Amino acid sequence: MHTTLKILILFLILTCNASANLNDCELIQINSTHWYFESNQTDLAHGEYNYQAFANNISSDYRILNVGMWYSTYSLHYNVTSPYNHTIESDGTITANRSIIANDDTNDTAQSTGTSYITINVYDNGASIVRNFTVEGDILDWYQAANLSGEYTLNNGSGILDTQSDVGGLVNFTIDLSAGDYTISQKYKDEEIQFYFI
Repeated sequence: MHTTLKILILFLILTCNASANLNDCELIQINSTHWYFESNQTDLAHGEYNYQAFANNISSDYRILNVGMWYSTYSLHYNVTSPYNHTIESDGTITANRSIIANDDTNDTAQSTGTSYITINVYDNGASIVRNFTVEGDILDWYQAANLSGEYTLNNGSGILDTQSDVGGLVNFTIDLSAGDYTISQKYKDEEIQFYFI
């Protein structure tokens, strides 16, 4: 039996030297089952901070909420040894599950019809398969790959879904993508084969 909890923040603990101000933090409901924690604190020293909130559904025992750290970004990131898990909202907001390393920026971007989750598994602009990524959650409305030149295909286990050419180094696939694994591959022109008879 699942009931939607009306969440109240009763207490907030910061495990750091900075003092907590409850006006600097709030829980915001995304849908009936998902909430996110937002802090607008700007005076914190560089370091790692852990947040913990206590909540209840007005009439029952208090529950401890674990608050994960998500980092706002404007594009998708890739790291072979420590992959980024991205959350993409319908308003174009992209967050990552860990701090962003500038060299990991792919400049790729995407937008969801609701809330989608994406992980880039392969990123190599010099290979025949330039992207491999996994989509979970709601429909991904479009995916735009950056820093490419030429014609590319978007594929899944069923075959080619779409073919697009770059415009200014950007290849934009506007087909809706449901949960699954996808690749973007460079499309090679068929070479003419000439026969010579001697």
